Amino acid sequence: MIKYKGPVFNVVETMEKLPNGRTMKFSKVDKNQAIMLIPVIGNKIVIVHEYRPAIRKWVYQLSAGLIEKGHTPQATARKELREELGYVAGKMTFLFAAYTTTGISNDRINFFVAEKLKKTERELEPGEVITPRSYTVDKLMDMIRTGKIQDDNTIAGLMYYKYIFLPNQTGKLKG
Repeated sequence: MIKYKGPVFNVVETMEKLPNGRTMKFSKVDKNQAIMLIPVIGNKIVIVHEYRPAIRKWVYQLSAGLIEKGHTPQATARKELREELGYVAGKMTFLFAAYTTTGISNDRINFFVAEKLKKTERELEPGEVITPRSYTVDKLMDMIRTGKIQDDNTIAGLMYYKYIFLPNQTGKLKG
């Protein structure tokens, strides 16, 4: 049963049969999957400095967006890259997907690396207050260490990129 229906998510209450045989009432946040981008230009990654009304703060994070019904994660990644950052990618690589809050939500984020970027016009939505910023991987790691980057999904994406993706590349961005 839908307890709340909103433009970005719904709150749903269901009866769930557990593996131990018990049945319990659960409330969960039900929403579409999302994407996060790691756009690479030379030896830098483009992130956004964005105002987030939910926490009333400016945050540094990877560009992200919800996957609309009928769209693929990769198509959404290409759309968000163009709209938020003003780039078109010559190469888009899927990295991994992860659930964000498994105790209360089905929220899942698909992470992509965007490379071979060409500049185009940005097409921000009315509620988006975003400034793109470019930093080296080492600077981004420092921003995580010092608490300047606090978004957990951004931290996961950047750590995956630095410690799993990059070591498997030859002649790619280092530092």
